[in-house]
Amino acid sequence: MALSRGIFRASLIKTVLILVTVFLVTLSVSPARAETARRASHMVPSGKGWGVEGASSPFAVVTGNGISWHGGPVMRNTVNVYFIWYGNWTTGPKLSDSQTTVTLLGALFGKDGIGGSDYELINSTYGDSSSNVSGNVLLARSAIDSYSQGKRLSDSKVQAVVSNAIKNGKLPKDTNGIYFVLTSSDVAETSGFCTRYCGWHTRANL
Repeated sequence: MALSRGIFRASLIKTVLILVTVFLVTLSVSPARAETARRASHMVPSGKGWGVEGASSPFAVVTGNGISWHGGPVMRNTVNVYFIWYGNWTTGPKLSDSQTTVTLLGALFGKDGIGGSDYELINSTYGDSSSNVSGNVLLARSAIDSYSQGKRLSDSKVQAVVSNAIKNGKLPKDTNGIYFVLTSSDVAETSGFCTRYCGWHTRANL
């Protein structure tokens, strides 16, 4: 079964801004009165802030909000959020590498946080040919990873961080979950994060 999960890594100082931005992309947007496109040959999101030419699909749902469904799995109902705090979040090199940041993001995605808010409900305008996402998200669990993949992460290593957290029982395998890899300031994502693009998301079978 396809495991639909957002795998995301954020650098410390820009974490909150990027998290909010990526939610608009990962759970993204298309209204309840979606039309099925007759010809859907247009740009498809790459997950890194630019589009790639998409193949025609008789199943694509195109709407006026500019974000269209291209046939991938859609996360419905309440989406469970999982944080992986990667690196050093207690005595890291920057002041923001701290438990204050951990607490802040826990509150943002916790019970009385962004889930179900007017801002997050923008995402409920996105869906496939059968239904839309709910716009509800909730932090389900967090895990700590102390540099298991080193301080320079390729895209495949980011995915390995998530995969290992699931295999080691730190986090559950959740087909309706989005997994955030949040790195302390001394960790670099080598494929262009913060130099070629400001956020990355993808899905994977694990």
